Amino acid sequence: MKFYNDATTVVDEALNGLINTNPMLSLLRKHRVIYRSDIAAVRDHEVTLISGGGSGHEPSHAGFVGDGMLSAAVCGDVFASPSASQVIAAIKTVRSNKGILLIVKNYTGDRLQFGKAAIRAKKDLNIEIKLLVIGDDAAIPKEKVKSVGRRGLAGILLCHKILGAMAKKGCSLEEIFFQGEMIAKNLGTIGVATSPCTLFGKTPVLFTDANVMEIGLGYDVLIDVNIILISIHGEAGFQKSAMSSSKKVVKTVLDMLIHNPMELAEFSDMFSNYFKLKISNADKVCLIINNLNSCTSLELGILINDTILELKSRGIETLRIFSGPLMVNVIKIHINSCVKTSLEMTGFSITILKLQNEDWLSYLDYQVRVLSWPFSQITAESWKISSKNRTKNEENETDKVKMLDIVTKNGKLFAKSLYLGCQALIKASPKITELDKIAGDGDCGESLSQGASSILNKISVDLNGDPKSSEFAFDNFSDALSSISLVLEDNMGGTSGAVYCLFLDAAAQCISEIDTEDTLAIWAKAFMGDCTLVDSLYPAIQSFQSGVSKNMDLQEILKECVKSAKEGVEHTRLMKSASMGRAAYQPEGSLEGIPDPGAFGVAVLIEEMTTIFSI
Repeated sequence: MKFYNDATTVVDEALNGLINTNPMLSLLRKHRVIYRSDIAAVRDHEVTLISGGGSGHEPSHAGFVGDGMLSAAVCGDVFASPSASQVIAAIKTVRSNKGILLIVKNYTGDRLQFGKAAIRAKKDLNIEIKLLVIGDDAAIPKEKVKSVGRRGLAGILLCHKILGAMAKKGCSLEEIFFQGEMIAKNLGTIGVATSPCTLFGKTPVLFTDANVMEIGLGYDVLIDVNIILISIHGEAGFQKSAMSSSKKVVKTVLDMLIHNPMELAEFSDMFSNYFKLKISNADKVCLIINNLNSCTSLELGILINDTILELKSRGIETLRIFSGPLMVNVIKIHINSCVKTSLEMTGFSITILKLQNEDWLSYLDYQVRVLSWPFSQITAESWKISSKNRTKNEENETDKVKMLDIVTKNGKLFAKSLYLGCQALIKASPKITELDKIAGDGDCGESLSQGASSILNKISVDLNGDPKSSEFAFDNFSDALSSISLVLEDNMGGTSGAVYCLFLDAAAQCISEIDTEDTLAIWAKAFMGDCTLVDSLYPAIQSFQSGVSKNMDLQEILKECVKSAKEGVEHTRLMKSASMGRAAYQPEGSLEGIPDPGAFGVAVLIEEMTTIFSI
């Protein structure tokens, strides 16, 4: 049971609450951007840092906005990446002549949305900007992440801290970016959980037994008779077995994280295909022992103690530990607040940073003024700033568009087709959600429904239900597609939102005779066979192109498009695993027989959109 008012407004209400707890934070209400209230005074003197991602992992990332860390954080819906337009709003707000660094966790949606925003900012705003993608998950075999890469977990917070201090001290964008890449190469994180999390207003994506642990998003690690699994967004695990002691769990995690050339060959082979940090007894490390949200302080204390003792037994010197909510000094070790959570999930994660640069430690110790990092300071003077003056109700470009009459026959057909397709997506959203609870984190249906609703809200219909006017210029296909993409950017986050927008932008440019070869594949890294919505969308596009080249009748072309889209959905049933999106982290064979929810949604949309042409 959770305390909330409306599942659709939890992020907005939480952000309003956040700025009331910290006078040094301001909010772009429309775009859900938390930024420094004093940004105007500092942005011309230092590189500005922007991070963000799906909500539900608080205090990440908004809790780390402030002097010495992030300049802004962009907040998506719960477990869904923010849109490119949200990121653009953040870039415009904190833009600096010294440059901007975007720091994101390696998730397909985050990478697409922030990447798209970076390209647009370079082109339209003429500013220096770089994108740093952090992937520190060490619980997934290498062959499983060849195309999508390691997930970004709690290790990104050490990047915020070190790179934020570098920016504060006047380092250049190039210097900061270089160190960020070095940090990423020396990071590893593994999490352990004993219960799943549940989205607001939803039933649990996964039910677990009271005596079961989970580690590493659906991947099994066999130690004696125990199998330990994890899924930080609520995705289904791979296998379940008995709980184990804290010492044994910590040892298992560290065995997976740290390469030990002296370990037995049989044991070494067990983890040889995982991402391991090469740490010897001459190396020094920094740790995050992170509460996924529902571990007690007593449990964390035990885990911290077991981790310190296990590392010490390996001759590894631990210089800093950040965890929570303890305030303890052990030798040189600082222990402090909770840093990254996963709704109400009971569990923890261990992050190791191999200290390759002696300056990193001084940057970690650099005093900051943020809400959620240890030793933060907020002065009495800061509280004199009214929270009312720190909230902006900014307008989007799409807010200023007037309703346009739909005049041409083709324009009316286009509008009616899209209207019917969006209605069908909304109707199918519960089915899509059920599929995504198996393949992902259960938000695909809601995301598609939200995007479809945002389009319907821009179309006015007559008494017969036929579109008569719209904010989209349906009489001009290219302009309409571009406008639809902008609306989806504002209202549909996550990987699906990014891919739909990329497709619409590419289609608009194609109509305008702008070269867009392989635009979708270049951005999404999503080719056929990766078990994504592309497996349904791309065959439909190919069928359309083939039909046009053969001078086929329009109705026949559209029938082939629908057929190809549905065949694409069925093809995803036969795939044993995905290569893109959050489903890519599911174990081999776990998705076989289950259609990809995104591909299913594409087929629903295409089939309904084409019905009007067969009347």
